[in-house]
Amino acid sequence: MLLAAYIVAGFVVAGVQAVGMLRGRRDRYHPVGFLTGFVTAAPALPVQIIVGDTVARQLFDDEPAKFAPIALLPGTGSHGPETLGGVPAELLAVVAAAFDRAPVNRAGAETSGRGPACER
Repeated sequence: MLLAAYIVAGFVVAGVQAVGMLRGRRDRYHPVGFLTGFVTAAPALPVQIIVGDTVARQLFDDEPAKFAPIALLPGTGSHGPETLGGVPAELLAVVAAAFDRAPVNRAGAETSGRGPACER
């Protein structure tokens, strides 16, 4: 969490200074402020990816009951469903298939499916 806080704070500082630079303020304060925030946040980002992966793997091995709600799984077990944002992959496949069957007009935009009488 501390590493993530450094990343957020660094990019917020860099973003504020970048907005000032884009508005035409070219004094020494804005580039130095941007570099200070960016140099703090940018190197910490790859480290955060490694730390997050390590913590998730350790949590999965040590406390599977705690890992299930974090991963938005319905329960613990050896054959849990594959999810994307808490939505099971089977439901995502059904939604994708419904979009594949949607009627399309000649211009390529989707129609309402009610025919040309409803188009204005």
